[in-house]
Amino acid sequence: MARVLLASELGTADSLLRRALPLALALRDFGHEPLLMVTDLPKAEALLGEHGLRLLQCPLWRSRVSGLPPVHTYTDLMLRCGFAQAQGLRSLARAWRDLVELLRPALLVLDHAPVALFATRAMRLPRLRYGDGFGCPPLTTPMPSMTWWDDTPEPFDTIGERNALHVANQVAVDLNLPAARSIAELLRAEGEALCTLPELDPYPQRQGGQYCGVLRASTEGVDTPWPGGESASCFVALGRKHPCLATLVDALQAAGLRAVLQVPGCTPEQAQALTAQGIVVARTPVPVAQVLRHCSHAVVDGHPAIAQALLLAGKPLLILPTMLEQRMLAQRVRDLGLGLMAEASSSPDGVAELAKTLRRLIDEPGWTEAAQDFAGRHAEQSDRRTLALVLAQCDDLMAAALG
Repeated sequence: MARVLLASELGTADSLLRRALPLALALRDFGHEPLLMVTDLPKAEALLGEHGLRLLQCPLWRSRVSGLPPVHTYTDLMLRCGFAQAQGLRSLARAWRDLVELLRPALLVLDHAPVALFATRAMRLPRLRYGDGFGCPPLTTPMPSMTWWDDTPEPFDTIGERNALHVANQVAVDLNLPAARSIAELLRAEGEALCTLPELDPYPQRQGGQYCGVLRASTEGVDTPWPGGESASCFVALGRKHPCLATLVDALQAAGLRAVLQVPGCTPEQAQALTAQGIVVARTPVPVAQVLRHCSHAVVDGHPAIAQALLLAGKPLLILPTMLEQRMLAQRVRDLGLGLMAEASSSPDGVAELAKTLRRLIDEPGWTEAAQDFAGRHAEQSDRRTLALVLAQCDDLMAAALG
């Protein structure tokens, strides 16, 4: 039995935990001991506590970095999370090294964890970059643009990369780490497992990615009474703070659609305010099997697991992104003809336009045909297949370290 440490630093806690859980359970089934280093212990306990997994708090950057331009590359995220200031990065990196030395894992599985990748260089410990693509950017110099659909040059890219690398190499001297010549070198690991499909990779410019397939949304949840009627049925999965929620309800009604709104964590008062004729609000996750059985199309914010599960079931999407990561996926979906994208807005003037966009997904058969064709091309996809490929990489890395 080998101890495997699964760790994350950045991104939303829910998204990262949903990727960590199936892999941790699979590792345990194969006789390994998974340990999870998470950013939000209370949320992790709520989501994972019933599975008896051991949870630990990962080192986190808590300070706000000001004066930086908008995020354009992964380096810009790193500057906001430790790589802009040597003293802060040193403390985080030292904490990661001390934890790894204390826990003595046989393998590190790192999801969206740049400081951990930097800190564990030269530790003679195999590491696997793991994630849905966004947290595992292509390792090029300079780091690639996240807004690849906009070819406007960003002058700060070179400056930001130079500054982050300078700070990292300052800290590397103090921690007896080898100097790096690029950000890509800092983020390189011994293995890579991308849990997405090449067509849905948020970085279309990636070459030679180690794709393992999709991990779909969890099937847990409580069955929700689906609104009756003969009109087209829509599934909506948005966060409780999404700016379009109220506008979307009006647009759904204006478009003559039935819908279930999955809004986890919303208050009873918010759920009541969103409930309307033909509109049901679910405050807990709706089982994926039920969603796929009832809906003809869906509205999502760009959460990868949910979007991928719907697309692999042949459901076209309307994506209302609020974050850059979601926008990157939305651009891929739109470019593939699998759905549409609309800007997130709470403006009442947007109701008519949003209703028109919803009707396009229903009335123009090309969207459903494209989504069903996509699903057919990837009919072999399953969580079991994806996890088998990831586990094979884990075993290969641990075996190579022993050999």
